[in-house]
Amino acid sequence: MPQYKSELILSLTQPLLKDFGIDIGTSLIRIANLNQQMSVEQFREAVQDTLYRIELFYWNLYFQNEDLKSKEISLKLAEDLRREIKIKIDAGTLAPIEIYQAEQNVAARQEEVIVSKRRVKDAEDFLKASLNLYEKDQYWNVSIVPLDKPNLTVVNPNTDECIKVALEKRPDFIKTKLDLKKSNIEVKYTKNKTCRALTWLGQSGTSGIAGRPSSSSGLFGPVLGALLGNKKNPYSGHWDDVYDYLGSGNYYNYLIGLKLENPP
Repeated sequence: MPQYKSELILSLTQPLLKDFGIDIGTSLIRIANLNQQMSVEQFREAVQDTLYRIELFYWNLYFQNEDLKSKEISLKLAEDLRREIKIKIDAGTLAPIEIYQAEQNVAARQEEVIVSKRRVKDAEDFLKASLNLYEKDQYWNVSIVPLDKPNLTVVNPNTDECIKVALEKRPDFIKTKLDLKKSNIEVKYTKNKTCRALTWLGQSGTSGIAGRPSSSSGLFGPVLGALLGNKKNPYSGHWDDVYDYLGSGNYYNYLIGLKLENPP
């Protein structure tokens, strides 16, 4: 008896304990979004740190240049004083021993100038390195001369306003808040995973059945067919009629139940 069957089934499952709720279902998505926001804040923090170091090295170079200028002025004054003392010694108004004190003062000032020049060079190296200028050899022997001067205006900051801006803008603080929110989601998600898995199951469907009638004799004749137990097919229609019978409502099924699983 040729028989054809098709089914259209709608199934629905709803966790009631473990994995219950939109918050649990979207936990991994929200954690991924928080990780992305934390990466952005980490990048902002890295940029701010780089800009801060460059600005710090710039003003350090400015200070070292000004300090060198003051050391050179002190050296010139010491040399002028030595020259005056030497003239007075030659004129006989000062004892020759006085020249030694002047020579010592000049030598000390010369040492300060040498040390100050070394500091200027070091400050230039730090600034060039922070600007990645050493990646090109044409900048190796270039001297950096600061043009901007520091603003000497006295500023009286508002402490409350500064704290407010810091809490709103500082990347490290924002990143910490995001990390705390992420940890809370992870705790809730992990705690939910320890619950029993109680699931509501619902299923509804319809079937289409068709078949071609056959005689009781079949291929072997009426007597042998009866002995073999051939029965008449109760359904009618060709194989492609099963899709039309899906909407007839004559053959349907449904299932409602609960499934309980203990956590491992």
